[in-house]
Amino acid sequence: PNFRIHPPNGKAVTKWHFDADTDHQHPVGEVNFVIPMTVMKGTAATWMESEYNKEDYFPLDLEYGQFASFNGNRCHHGNKVNTTGKTRISFDFRILPMSSYPPKGLYPESFGGSVWMKTKYDIGGYYKKFEE
Repeated sequence: PNFRIHPPNGKAVTKWHFDADTDHQHPVGEVNFVIPMTVMKGTAATWMESEYNKEDYFPLDLEYGQFASFNGNRCHHGNKVNTTGKTRISFDFRILPMSSYPPKGLYPESFGGSVWMKTKYDIGGYYKKFEE
């Protein structure tokens, strides 16, 4: 999980991307979740497209107490410069359903593990298994 801080006149994520792309190489099937700790609207929101390469970008407007899931694995998303004058703070994470396990990459020749965390995409590495 990550805490994202999106300050006024700044960006929380500087590059438009999808999580399974060649730079990030997240496993196919991951689902993104975002839980705002503050209001997340307009240029303080995460912006995304509705389908891969559709380029119909829209803000994921959420109030405190709401959450959303989306296909950040294949849909481009990112941030605009925050012109709201208010800082957005959110708790962002991904889940890989067991139906998509073992993990597979969109680009198998380079698939391996998290670029940022330096861990393999497996249980005990990048993932922790959740059971009721």
